[in-house]
Amino acid sequence: MIGYLEGRVLKIENDSILLVANQVGYEVLLPATVVAAVQGKAADGDVSLYIYYHQTDRQPKPVLIGFDSEEEKAFFQLFISV
Repeated sequence: MIGYLEGRVLKIENDSILLVANQVGYEVLLPATVVAAVQGKAADGDVSLYIYYHQTDRQPKPVLIGFDSEEEKAFFQLFISV
């Protein structure tokens, strides 16, 4: 499972980025607050994100969701478990 990615931002969308890590491009969905933070970091070079890997029977296509910190990721996991 993917838990952390660090790399160069190739493309920024409204709610996602394309992050190149070790010559592999990962599409990572981002909360709005993280998008703003990533836009500032992208100009400086590498971006690092804590990743929540999400896949269910209803949604068989895996989704990567990125966060700035482990605390944000833990809060998200708690939030979706309700």
